[in-house]
Formats: sequence, structure tokens, C-alpha cells
Amino acid sequence: TVAGCTDTTACNYDSTADCDDSSCEFVSCSCPADFDNNGFIDVIDLLIFLANFGCDGPLCQGDVDGDDQVNSSDLLLFLAAFGTFCP
Repeated sequence: TVAGCTDTTACNYDSTADCDDSSCEFVSCSCPADFDNNGFIDVIDLLIFLANFGCDGPLCQGDVDGDDQVNSSDLLLFLAAFGTFCP
């Protein structure tokens, strides 16, 4: 049994989980490119992204599209959001 968030609409959805552990949260993904959670997508977020570029796994910071990889797809989404405020 793998415990985790099994709600596919949650920010921390875990596709490998088969037992919900009530850890689902829905706030952090409202602005997935704001890695430092300061409400603005800026240079600090870019540095965090670059430090994680190439990461492969569910705990990768910088995975904007949620596919468990930090790659060029995430870079394009990040650049599109760069300089914006988070709701």
C-alpha cells in the first residue's frame, strides 16, 4: 500500500498512491511557477528552476506541468509566466 494524495485535482496528487492519507492540498498549484511562494514569478524562481533542470521524479521543484520531470516543456511554461503576480 502506498499512502498519499489520491485526488487528481489536488496540487500534490500522487499517481502512485493507492490509499488516501488526507494530505491533499489545493493552494500551492494556483501558481505553479512561483517556487519560493512569494506571490511573484521572478529571478529567484528562475534560479530554483535552473538548479532543478533535468530532475526526474515526483519531488522535483520546477516541474510546472506536473509530469514529474523538469525539462524544456516546463521552461516554456515558466517563461510564459515570468514577471507575473500570483493570485
